[in-house]
Amino acid sequence: MTVNSIKSLFLLLAIVNTVPAFAQLIPRDEFTQYTVEDGLPSNFAYAVEQDDRGYIWIATDAGVSRFDGYEFKNYTLEDGLPDTEIINFFKDSKSRIWLYTLSGRIGYILNDTIFSSKNNSLLRSLDDSGRVKSITEFQGDIYVTSLHTVKILKPDTVIKFLHPYHTDFILSPFSRNNRLYGLDSKGYLLKPPNFEEIGPTGLPPNPSNHWIELNQRFVGHIGRSDSIVIFNPITGKYFYQSLRDKSLSLNLTKSGGQAFLLTNTGVYNLDSNTYKLKKLFNVEDAAGAFIDRESNLWIASLKEGVLFKKALKIKKYPELNEVRRTLSVGGKLFLHHDEIYIGSISSAGSYTQELKSELLRGEPVYKILEYNSGLLYLTSQELIGTGAHDFHLDFRIRDFALSERNYYQVTHHDSIGIASKKEFDLIIQKPHSTWGEFRFKNIAVGHGGERKILLKDEELWVAGENGLFLVQGDTVVDFKEAFPIFNTRIWDMEIKSKDSIFLATGGDGVILKIGDNITRITTEEGLLTNVGRRLEIVDSTLWVTSNKGLNKISLSSSGSYTVQNITVADGLPSNLIHDLEWYNDTIYVGTEDGLAFFSADTKFKEPNDFPLFIERFWLDDERLPLIKELVVPHTATNLKIEFTAINYANKASLHYAYRLRVKEKSSQWTETFDRQASFSNIKPGDYQFEVRAKTKNSKWTKTTRLPFSITPPFWLTIWFQITLIVLSIIIGYMGYQRATRNRRLRAKFDAERVEAQLQVLRAQINPHFLFNALNSIKRFILKNENDAAEAYLTKYSHHIRDILHFSRKLTLSIHQEITLIERYVEIEKIRTGDSFQFIIDIDKNIDQYATFIPTMVIQPFVENAIWHGIMQEKLGRISLSFTKLDDKIQISLIDNGVGFNSSMQEDSNSLGISLVRERIRLIGVHYKSKTNLEVLSRPGEGTEVRILIPADLV
Repeated sequence: MTVNSIKSLFLLLAIVNTVPAFAQLIPRDEFTQYTVEDGLPSNFAYAVEQDDRGYIWIATDAGVSRFDGYEFKNYTLEDGLPDTEIINFFKDSKSRIWLYTLSGRIGYILNDTIFSSKNNSLLRSLDDSGRVKSITEFQGDIYVTSLHTVKILKPDTVIKFLHPYHTDFILSPFSRNNRLYGLDSKGYLLKPPNFEEIGPTGLPPNPSNHWIELNQRFVGHIGRSDSIVIFNPITGKYFYQSLRDKSLSLNLTKSGGQAFLLTNTGVYNLDSNTYKLKKLFNVEDAAGAFIDRESNLWIASLKEGVLFKKALKIKKYPELNEVRRTLSVGGKLFLHHDEIYIGSISSAGSYTQELKSELLRGEPVYKILEYNSGLLYLTSQELIGTGAHDFHLDFRIRDFALSERNYYQVTHHDSIGIASKKEFDLIIQKPHSTWGEFRFKNIAVGHGGERKILLKDEELWVAGENGLFLVQGDTVVDFKEAFPIFNTRIWDMEIKSKDSIFLATGGDGVILKIGDNITRITTEEGLLTNVGRRLEIVDSTLWVTSNKGLNKISLSSSGSYTVQNITVADGLPSNLIHDLEWYNDTIYVGTEDGLAFFSADTKFKEPNDFPLFIERFWLDDERLPLIKELVVPHTATNLKIEFTAINYANKASLHYAYRLRVKEKSSQWTETFDRQASFSNIKPGDYQFEVRAKTKNSKWTKTTRLPFSITPPFWLTIWFQITLIVLSIIIGYMGYQRATRNRRLRAKFDAERVEAQLQVLRAQINPHFLFNALNSIKRFILKNENDAAEAYLTKYSHHIRDILHFSRKLTLSIHQEITLIERYVEIEKIRTGDSFQFIIDIDKNIDQYATFIPTMVIQPFVENAIWHGIMQEKLGRISLSFTKLDDKIQISLIDNGVGFNSSMQEDSNSLGISLVRERIRLIGVHYKSKTNLEVLSRPGEGTEVRILIPADLV
């Protein structure tokens, strides 16, 4: 290597230029201006105030205007204003915004309604023919002063006092002794309630237009001059402060804990301790200053309308443009800015130029190191030192480092050059020495493209185009062999230890190695871009710069993290960030458009408690009032709901999410940047509209809800449906009753018809039995068997009596029927000389007392079996059984008589059986049930009779 140039020994002698840290005026481009073109009623604005809901109110010479961040809603005389020219506001403890006019009229605003003498009789007493000077509140009462009077508004009355001096008069509470003082323009101190004079103040008789209390002093401005007076009412002492710039004061006001002097040339801040004035920015005829509850600044101008400045957590250093490097060295923050300057900022905030611009040769400074009692500056072509030499290099050095033993450098080649620190000290301080005198030891690392080296505990870490390496003596450890994720372009690194590595890459985001855990953070996790330019770690916060803004990665002990983006929307001068440095608990950011700085613990997360209102509800083209129980007719075809979130500082990133819920059913949120939601052809029912809002760095606000109902058409109303159901029930019931009555009549007719037929059959059955019985008695008499005839006649009479008793009934219980049959069998046994057996068997599932069968359907078959079946010489046997078959009763009668051919038709002797068969059929008709009568007989073997009847006869 050769030396191309040697420069002066005093390379670091500075051209000192000490400037106050914030002496520069706030640029006008940091303000948003609102004029008549934006919707203001006039560019002549007097004052600004904010109500409890968050709306900004602006007083102008053409009425008042309410601003929500998007649009102005203007109020005029038709809305209740006492006059059009409103010159000031005062907000009391009851959230009323009092206003007074140039003509002396009084009114107040509460929830968008204006109250004045036009609609409130009590306020008529506050109106004055002269100009109102002040409105204030003391012990719950409102005090209004004018040129001639003081009026006190009580809850239900107004007390009026005459002013003792016909001069401008201002009342103001004083916190030191909790008293209300009156200061007039001639220097008198007055005290209510009777307003006796308790001074003069000792002040010269200069007219003071406005008084405020600041740090237990009264401060007044001398109207149309460049001076203010600071007065202590307890001691009577006072002193003046002057602007000394020939500005003419127009107003003095206090807001948000700060005091402002408004002049014809701009706005001044009044320090609460020193009472010194500092100009903030230029504006023509500033009339009012207001700080809202988000710390944003609003300025009212008599010519320029209203100006708004967002409260920024990021501040800018004055008079610096493009800042390429920010390096903290030796208790100073060094800056390479405006392409050719090296300067420093001290802990006190003053700026000093450190290096002559011609020494840089137009090259950016990459690194600054403390060396002996001076500094070393590295550019791409120069190593500028505090000793005798400035070495011009024939090649590009990307980075260098000094340890107690060695000097290290990395070039565009694929090796690390190492020289001893002792040799470096000798050569760099030796007159006429050259760079070529260094004896470098070269260690190959990677394959070229190394960008940065970092010394940690005498170990050299190397990062570049091909990954991360660790140089330990002559050994090079390639980390991508153990961790393939490191095989990427690395543009910056922070190394705490081998187990605590932080990397900013040229396309793969941010890579963290903490212990055995490897984490990769990309745009999917919230980074602005996957290309990180510069990386800095402060405690548990990782700061990563990019060409799209600044990324803040907050790490937790559990291994989780959160990513937050900081951009021009948060106050950065530019999203193109070149460098970043932590210095004195402050983060300094070098950007394309200057230097920004903020406290390292600044919370950029925005609050989510900003107001959100549903403003309007439109039904087709008609606006409906937002009442508690909002009812919409079913004829509506289109609904539109308008809503507004109030967030003046972050309006650009403000967006919404809304949904329409039916009863309690959930539905999907729809996100939008519009402030309205439209719905068409909604079915009748109960609905709840829900909306929420958020900004880029906030969570969703609480949900604002609007319930409403869409009425159904009359044919879908519950009363119509109930009426229809009731009518249907009545008509159905009447039809049912009619059908039932008809069925009953038909059933009755059928029953009577069947009953008549049954009665006829019974009438036929009974004579048949009587005929047989009389023949038996006749036979006993002819045989001269008088005893038998007598016994037979006795039992017969009893049996006839039972028959007469039971024959009136259609059915008998099985028990009753068996009783009749047994008595009949006894009669027949007398006649036949006990020539047969009669056996009865009843199924155990049958209750013989509660189960009914047709009257006297069995006896004709018993009679037939005795008379026709067992008249032979052998002993006869007759069995009667009752069996339960599901919902039927089967009656079986079996005899062992002579039998007959069952295929033959029954002859005239079986008249009783025919009658019973017909009777069984009619019973089936009557009970709508299947019945059957079956006679099975074989000659010489006997006969079986089966009768099937319903089990539920009654």
